[in-house]
Amino acid sequence: MKTKKNLIYADECYQIIGLVFKVSKELGFEHKESFYQKALAKEFEDNGIIFKEQLRCKLKYKEKELGIYIFDFLVFDKIVVEIKQKRSF
Repeated sequence: MKTKKNLIYADECYQIIGLVFKVSKELGFEHKESFYQKALAKEFEDNGIIFKEQLRCKLKYKEKELGIYIFDFLVFDKIVVEIKQKRSF
């Protein structure tokens, strides 16, 4: 079983997850992903968390460019956060 001390970027991940739960609790379920993204960006700002939104990244396979992937967030310049809307967490 993984514990906090075994996780990479554990403190940062727990901070992000806490804010995701806060947004989820306040907004509830079944909204568009864009609303959750805006709310989470607001929480990042309010909590002084460094982040970038809608970060574009080229996806390559064996030197062949397959296309562009757009990450919802890059947090702390090292953690990718992708939002998916579902009925439950």
